[in-house]
Amino acid sequence: MAFDTAMSRSARHLLHRWYGVAEWPDGAADRVIDQAEHPAAAEGTGHQTAAEEEEIVSPDTNMERSADDLVRLLYAIVDEERWTELGEVFAEDCVIDRAEQQLVGLDRIRDYYLHERRFGQTSHRPERIVGDRDAIACWGSFSAVGRAGELIEERFADTFLVRDLKVVRRATYLFPKPR
Repeated sequence: MAFDTAMSRSARHLLHRWYGVAEWPDGAADRVIDQAEHPAAAEGTGHQTAAEEEEIVSPDTNMERSADDLVRLLYAIVDEERWTELGEVFAEDCVIDRAEQQLVGLDRIRDYYLHERRFGQTSHRPERIVGDRDAIACWGSFSAVGRAGELIEERFADTFLVRDLKVVRRATYLFPKPR
């Protein structure tokens, strides 16, 4: 299936540009979680119906996790600094591309969060999550406390490639929030 869905043309363009994804697997469906249209998703207290979201299904375990659930779990683990749980969302061979560096492997990612991250406590607020079982894009804003105690507010965009319910590749982009 080629890029042909008008609703997700920009997300497909970004994924193609960042990851070289030219075609989507057979049966892949796009879905958009818009907090304005789905207040339960914005609050993190409810789930959309099967008709509203594409489920990520693991062929090995038959467990289901939506793209929305995966991304929200990742941000919860990071925001709550539950570093021992990073393996729930990142694959052992995961690669994170950041503006200043590339992190390769779960151990390296955990070390980054424990010792190098320029932010202290964070609070991610996703505005939209677009994706399917293989590729997800998310953007929003977050606040953080810097290492020197200063308040930092920025916008972010993340893209994810997913395999067996875990992130295998993440690209993170940060943008200063307009004042």
